[in-house]
Amino acid sequence: MCSHIENQKYRLLDGNTVRIGKYKYRYVRHRPLRGTVKTLIVKRDAADRLWLIFSVVETVPDPKEPTISHVAGFDFGLKTFLTDHTGKRYTAGLHHLLALKRLRHMQSRKDKKPRGTNNRKKAARLIARTHIRIADKRRDEHYKLAHALCDQYDLL
Repeated sequence: MCSHIENQKYRLLDGNTVRIGKYKYRYVRHRPLRGTVKTLIVKRDAADRLWLIFSVVETVPDPKEPTISHVAGFDFGLKTFLTDHTGKRYTAGLHHLLALKRLRHMQSRKDKKPRGTNNRKKAARLIARTHIRIADKRRDEHYKLAHALCDQYDLL
């Protein structure tokens, strides 16, 4: 579920508070907002968490011309996640396999609860949170690998 707050009234208050209509919401600011805020998107994920997404316009100076000395080529595969030009293989994490037993148990407990009850909704939220945790771990691993490769090579 996603809603744009372009036409509605919103106002950034001091610190980590935003006013949408007549309600105030506190949020966690992960990085400072640079530039002017154009739109605000409110998003709710499967685990019932609310996200505020700010669209910001800022002027960025032109970067200087980079020097390229280390170049690498990569191939995405089915058996190995990534193979570089020298033949070194990078495997993908098996986070979903580690959580599979827990997911199976939680899913069977949810299926035993009557449909439409609050306990079934709570169980579904727990399953969604577990899937989100697995996705977060995989994304974190991919970002760390990408950061390490960008530090090592100039051109990928």
